[in-house]
Amino acid sequence: MPPDAFVADIGGTNLRIATAYRRGQPETASANPQTLVCRDYDDIVAALREGLRRLDHLSPRRGAIAIAGPVTLDSVTMTNGPWTFSIDQLTHDLGLDELRVVNDLEALAHALPHLDPEDLEQIGGKTSVESSARVVVASGTGLGISGLLATGDHVAAISGEGGHVDFAPANQREIEIWRWFADRHDHVSVERILSGPGLADLYRALADVDESKPAVDPIKVDAQAIVGLVQAEHCLVALAAARDFSAILGAVAGDLALTLGARGGVYLAGGVLTGLGYAFDRPAFRQRFENKGRFRDYLRPIPCYLIRTLHPALTGLAHLLNR
Repeated sequence: MPPDAFVADIGGTNLRIATAYRRGQPETASANPQTLVCRDYDDIVAALREGLRRLDHLSPRRGAIAIAGPVTLDSVTMTNGPWTFSIDQLTHDLGLDELRVVNDLEALAHALPHLDPEDLEQIGGKTSVESSARVVVASGTGLGISGLLATGDHVAAISGEGGHVDFAPANQREIEIWRWFADRHDHVSVERILSGPGLADLYRALADVDESKPAVDPIKVDAQAIVGLVQAEHCLVALAAARDFSAILGAVAGDLALTLGARGGVYLAGGVLTGLGYAFDRPAFRQRFENKGRFRDYLRPIPCYLIRTLHPALTGLAHLLNR
């Protein structure tokens, strides 16, 4: 039977769309999604229609979408993307019988139980506690945070906007970084630093704070350029930005693990981390993850994992669609 459904993961930069089909239970997303650049399309309907055309002119009856933004009412506005839309109207425009729209990190959380060991790189800790809460953090155009709670045979994903909580500096250097950001933004959230645009701003901040000479003009730099500089080890400012990014991410991940009691593990994802590769400073991350005073011993056994498989949110959507 041909597939009758699609899944789409829509971030601030790219839209990835794939067919979804049944292999018994549950559903599975196709391994070769199509990627479109969001800014190339005036609205989400045009982008999804083009994506469906690329999927061999798929005419689906059902769909599931993960969107980078809060989903609380029928009207959805992307946080770092170009589109606002009505879920009911989108369902009608695409001729669907069923459309599920969830936050992108909620979809990613639903993928966690279906990841294979080879999909994960463990960063410290021991063995995850299967019945305990799990946390997922993804750094891309923005910073997404979610959790997965288990109750018996059932799981529930948390849909929130944790990327917009306050950045809490933990030492004098980070206080100076906070001041640099505070001079430019009315609210210094963790997303302001732990995202692709945030990494570029962190590079600019450190060029000022450390009074170092950057290899690339800070005005013109972007996250991709910083990743290249780090991997080539050609710029002390870029290396410092990668280290501080890793450490601050560790501090945020540790806060989340404490908040949810996430003995099931903390899972890291997103294009920024996969782009940094081994320039992502794992020891700096882990040291700050555990550095919570009296609760070091509580955090020490909690494992952290870097998700290395491609498009895990599509997997989560495919499983969610069949529930």
